[in-house]
Amino acid sequence: MAYETNFQPSKEVNLVFGTEANLGTATVAGGTWNQYPVTDFSLEHPSVPLEVAATKSGKLVRGDWQAVHRPDTASYSVDVTFKGTTTTIIMLMAALFESTSSAYKLQGTYNPPNWKHGGSFTTPKTLLFENAGSDNTNMDLLLTSCVCTSMTLSQDGGTESGQLVASTTWWTGYQPTETALTPDAYTIDVGQPKSIFDLDEPTLNSEVLQVMSWSITAARSVERVSYKDTSTFVPYGYAMSGDWEVTGELVVKRDDSITDLASPMKGGAAVSLTIAESTAANFGITCGTVKIDNSKPEVGESFLTQTIPFQAFYNSDTAADAGDLFSLTIAN
Repeated sequence: MAYETNFQPSKEVNLVFGTEANLGTATVAGGTWNQYPVTDFSLEHPSVPLEVAATKSGKLVRGDWQAVHRPDTASYSVDVTFKGTTTTIIMLMAALFESTSSAYKLQGTYNPPNWKHGGSFTTPKTLLFENAGSDNTNMDLLLTSCVCTSMTLSQDGGTESGQLVASTTWWTGYQPTETALTPDAYTIDVGQPKSIFDLDEPTLNSEVLQVMSWSITAARSVERVSYKDTSTFVPYGYAMSGDWEVTGELVVKRDDSITDLASPMKGGAAVSLTIAESTAANFGITCGTVKIDNSKPEVGESFLTQTIPFQAFYNSDTAADAGDLFSLTIAN
């Protein structure tokens, strides 16, 4: 037997996102497809985990009778990194928080959709990795009903030209398929990423900070709900299995502003964080209730900096616990 001759150049893989109508049904070729500015990604494969039962007393080796594949528990995830354009961030706000109008928010009253197989939902996405299939004919890899479970927004004056970067994780309870699918058309996001050099005096507890870099991560866990049958093992749906966690980090010039933040750094009251351009409607992030988590100085090549980790919470003093953990505005 000879080796197979086909191969897959990694630079020829093209990722496009399809808008779904029903959970468990992938976007068809004639559906709505979008291409966002993706800079990095990981891949999945149609496979299932192996579970091995306990070995019998008196035996020191395992028999094949102990092993069983578990398609009923299988789930799949891929990491995707985007440039932070307006169109991309708006899509991610809907995919992550199910928030579809500015200001895009995660609030204390958040409840996830009732994700049921076959139900009508538009925020889960079909991810089509063109030219990523292993087969010589079915050259594409298709992931159905992917939910965004984690997003990190970041800007760093020393990397990526200071551009906004969105690092995300997408999860699905449906097995990937290798197929040959060519969208009839897709809309390409040609917008420009937001830049750290356009920020207007970020503040923490109303204290202006000279920010070298910043990042904010919102993450949740989602799991599949059992399986509907033993032929396809599709889930009954999805359910969140834990609460939201919103964390972040600022790296700032170490100066008198650090002294002025002594109280919240040593266990004082929660404070507000704002990162925004001069016109906040164009780009602005507010975490209204954050607590600093063990801030430390760092020795840089030419001057000292201060790393300020934090966690965001909702303000329990607000009516019906409706306070914002995270709020974002973006336009242009």
